[in-house]
Amino acid sequence: MHKLHFIMIVVGIPFSLCQWIGIYAGFATGNWWILLIWLLLDIPLAIWISKYMHQNLVYVCPKCHTIFKPPYKEMLFADHTVTLRKLTCTSCGYHGFCIETYREEN
Repeated sequence: MHKLHFIMIVVGIPFSLCQWIGIYAGFATGNWWILLIWLLLDIPLAIWISKYMHQNLVYVCPKCHTIFKPPYKEMLFADHTVTLRKLTCTSCGYHGFCIETYREEN
């Protein structure tokens, strides 16, 4: 999990700073094209990060302890904290917060 969080922080902080600079520049100068450029770059980054997360994370059901991988759309839109995500277990059907863990390499 540390590797995944590190990648998200290293990539996300510079892009977030650039967005804030674009917002500031838009208000200060009235030129919003800087923010629009960063938004066009930020959308593919967000898609890449979410797909990277889906590829490298699995979830543990707190009820039956099954390790499962939810569909991408369910994972993307689920309520979550840093270590938990509200999903439906593919084994027992439990719907609640499941533990997020890094996928073990085979």
